[in-house]
Amino acid sequence: MSTRAVYEFHNLNSKYDNSVVGVYKHHDGYPEGGSYFIKKAKALYDSGVFNGSYEHKNDFTDRDGMVVAFMTHSANSGSKSFGTAEEHPDIEFLYKIYGNERVEIWNVRSWEGEPNVVFDGSIDDAYEKFSVKVETSRMAGTA
Repeated sequence: MSTRAVYEFHNLNSKYDNSVVGVYKHHDGYPEGGSYFIKKAKALYDSGVFNGSYEHKNDFTDRDGMVVAFMTHSANSGSKSFGTAEEHPDIEFLYKIYGNERVEIWNVRSWEGEPNVVFDGSIDDAYEKFSVKVETSRMAGTA
Protein backbone atom coordinates (compact mmCIF):
# COMPACT_ATOMS: atom_id res chain seq x y z
CA MET A 1 0.00 0.00 0.00
CA SER A 2 1.25 3.47 -0.86
CA THR A 3 2.05 6.10 1.75
CA ARG A 4 0.19 9.15 0.49
CA ALA A 5 1.13 12.69 1.50
CA VAL A 6 0.41 16.34 0.79
CA TYR A 7 3.24 18.85 0.62
CA GLU A 8 2.13 22.41 1.42
CA PHE A 9 4.47 25.16 0.23
CA HIS A 10 4.17 28.44 2.18
CA ASN A 11 5.58 31.87 1.39
CA LEU A 12 7.81 33.54 3.95
CA ASN A 13 7.89 37.32 4.32
CA SER A 14 5.60 38.08 1.39
CA LYS A 15 3.40 41.10 1.92
CA TYR A 16 1.37 40.27 -1.20
CA ASP A 17 0.90 36.53 -1.35
CA ASN A 18 0.31 34.36 1.71
CA SER A 19 -1.42 31.60 -0.22
CA VAL A 20 -0.39 27.97 0.08
CA VAL A 21 0.41 25.70 -2.87
CA GLY A 22 -0.40 22.08 -2.12
CA VAL A 23 0.99 19.05 -3.96
CA TYR A 24 -0.44 15.56 -3.46
CA LYS A 25 1.96 12.64 -3.97
CA HIS A 26 0.54 9.14 -4.09
CA HIS A 27 3.54 7.21 -2.74
CA ASP A 28 6.71 7.40 -0.60
CA GLY A 29 5.17 9.98 1.74
CA TYR A 30 6.74 8.55 4.92
CA PRO A 31 9.32 10.89 6.54
CA GLU A 32 12.31 9.10 4.96
CA GLY A 33 10.87 9.57 1.47
CA GLY A 34 9.30 12.98 2.02
CA SER A 35 12.37 14.60 3.53
CA TYR A 36 14.47 13.12 0.71
CA PHE A 37 12.23 14.68 -1.96
CA ILE A 38 12.16 18.06 -0.18
CA LYS A 39 15.95 18.08 0.23
CA LYS A 40 16.42 17.29 -3.48
CA ALA A 41 14.01 20.10 -4.41
CA LYS A 42 15.90 22.51 -2.13
CA ALA A 43 19.23 21.53 -3.69
CA LEU A 44 17.83 22.07 -7.20
CA TYR A 45 16.33 25.44 -6.26
CA ASP A 46 19.47 26.56 -4.38
CA SER A 47 21.63 25.60 -7.39
CA GLY A 48 20.38 28.72 -9.20
CA VAL A 49 18.87 26.79 -12.08
CA PHE A 50 15.86 29.14 -11.96
CA ASN A 51 17.96 32.32 -12.00
CA GLY A 52 17.45 32.92 -15.72
CA SER A 53 16.70 36.29 -17.21
CA TYR A 54 13.00 36.68 -17.75
CA GLU A 55 10.64 39.60 -17.35
CA HIS A 56 9.03 38.74 -14.00
CA LYS A 57 12.02 37.11 -12.30
CA ASN A 58 11.68 39.27 -9.18
CA ASP A 59 8.13 38.01 -8.66
CA PHE A 60 9.44 34.46 -8.23
CA THR A 61 9.37 33.62 -4.50
CA ASP A 62 11.24 30.89 -2.63
CA ARG A 63 7.92 29.09 -2.33
CA ASP A 64 7.40 29.19 -6.10
CA GLY A 65 10.93 27.95 -6.72
CA MET A 66 10.50 25.09 -4.29
CA VAL A 67 7.21 24.05 -5.95
CA VAL A 68 8.80 24.03 -9.41
CA ALA A 69 11.86 22.14 -8.13
CA PHE A 70 9.70 19.62 -6.24
CA MET A 71 7.55 18.94 -9.29
CA THR A 72 10.45 18.62 -11.73
CA HIS A 73 13.37 16.99 -9.87
CA SER A 74 14.23 13.64 -11.44
CA ALA A 75 14.58 11.95 -8.01
CA ASN A 76 10.94 12.74 -7.28
CA SER A 77 9.20 10.65 -9.91
CA GLY A 78 5.74 9.16 -9.75
CA SER A 79 2.21 10.45 -9.50
CA LYS A 80 1.91 14.05 -8.28
CA SER A 81 -0.89 16.58 -8.63
CA PHE A 82 -1.86 19.90 -7.11
CA GLY A 83 -4.20 19.42 -4.18
CA THR A 84 -4.79 20.08 -0.50
CA ALA A 85 -5.04 17.85 2.56
CA GLU A 86 -8.78 18.57 2.60
CA GLU A 87 -9.08 17.21 -0.94
CA HIS A 88 -7.14 14.06 0.04
CA PRO A 89 -8.42 12.94 3.46
CA ASP A 90 -6.71 9.54 3.11
CA ILE A 91 -3.15 10.89 3.42
CA GLU A 92 -0.81 9.66 6.12
CA PHE A 93 1.62 12.59 6.29
CA LEU A 94 1.37 16.33 5.77
CA TYR A 95 4.49 18.38 5.06
CA LYS A 96 4.43 22.14 5.61
CA ILE A 97 7.41 23.69 3.82
CA TYR A 98 8.24 27.32 4.57
CA GLY A 99 10.25 28.96 1.78
CA ASN A 100 13.41 26.97 1.22
CA GLU A 101 14.28 26.86 4.92
CA ARG A 102 11.98 24.97 7.27
CA VAL A 103 9.63 21.99 7.27
CA GLU A 104 7.02 20.63 9.65
CA ILE A 105 6.18 16.95 9.24
CA TRP A 106 2.76 15.95 10.55
CA ASN A 107 1.47 12.43 11.10
CA VAL A 108 -2.20 12.76 10.11
CA ARG A 109 -3.17 9.08 10.12
CA SER A 110 -6.76 9.31 11.32
CA TRP A 111 -6.67 5.78 12.73
CA GLU A 112 -3.85 6.77 15.10
CA GLY A 113 -5.77 9.56 16.83
CA GLU A 114 -5.14 13.29 16.60
CA PRO A 115 -2.58 14.70 14.13
CA ASN A 116 0.81 15.23 15.70
CA VAL A 117 4.08 16.88 14.70
CA VAL A 118 6.81 14.34 13.91
CA PHE A 119 9.45 16.96 13.08
CA ASP A 120 9.78 20.77 13.07
CA GLY A 121 13.07 22.27 11.92
CA SER A 122 15.29 22.98 8.95
CA ILE A 123 14.99 21.05 5.70
CA ASP A 124 18.62 19.98 6.08
CA ASP A 125 18.02 18.66 9.62
CA ALA A 126 14.95 16.70 8.47
CA TYR A 127 17.03 15.11 5.74
CA GLU A 128 19.79 14.24 8.21
CA LYS A 129 17.32 12.75 10.68
CA PHE A 130 15.25 10.67 8.27
CA SER A 131 16.88 10.24 4.87
CA VAL A 132 20.66 10.19 4.97
CA LYS A 133 20.74 6.42 5.61
CA VAL A 134 18.17 5.83 2.87
CA GLU A 135 20.19 7.77 0.29
CA THR A 136 23.43 6.08 1.33
CA SER A 137 21.89 2.65 0.78
CA ARG A 138 20.37 3.79 -2.56
CA MET A 139 23.81 4.91 -3.73
CA ALA A 140 25.32 1.60 -2.59
CA GLY A 141 22.57 -0.32 -4.39
CA THR A 142 21.26 -1.99 -1.25
CA ALA A 143 17.90 -0.24 -0.99
